[in-house]
Amino acid sequence: MITYANKQDLAALVSFYKEIITSLEKRINYPLWTWGIHPDLDMIESAIEHNELLLFHASDDFDASDSYSFPFAGAAIVNTSHDGGDRPIWMGNDPEIIHLFAIHPELSGHHLADLFLEEIIEKVQSDGKDSVRLDLIDGNRPARNLYSRHGFESRGIYDYQPEKEDILTFEYMERLLAKPGD
Repeated sequence: MITYANKQDLAALVSFYKEIITSLEKRINYPLWTWGIHPDLDMIESAIEHNELLLFHASDDFDASDSYSFPFAGAAIVNTSHDGGDRPIWMGNDPEIIHLFAIHPELSGHHLADLFLEEIIEKVQSDGKDSVRLDLIDGNRPARNLYSRHGFESRGIYDYQPEKEDILTFEYMERLLAKPGD
């Protein structure tokens, strides 16, 4: 089940993303996340304020470990905003874009990312959008495999250079959706 985050979720969300980044630093940090740069507090606060931050709650029959302390299993920002260098040739015209998609690492191995992604896709489709888009760091095979399993197709690999940062290479992906009633 997905719900929208609210201001009361802010502290838990900050801790959630910081724990994910700590976990990523102990292995391969495929998304290259660094707290304070991407993501940062302003990004999370803005997404909450604009009703764009979704929380994923695993079903009641899912048994997380007793040490798991968050009231949600995953989080993602879903909106119509996309920034980033060169644009691929998109097939859809009315998309929503997924940002900061994450399942807490303590819950890995239970296919919760698959369930969360499907719920996001269903939500975007019920909003009447014709596609879902995202970008990922080129070479992030775990994320690419997840998105490909759910019908996302590559729209190309492009370099992007934010101000005062190194060039990053992203793969842009898109999943076309049938409009309700089609």
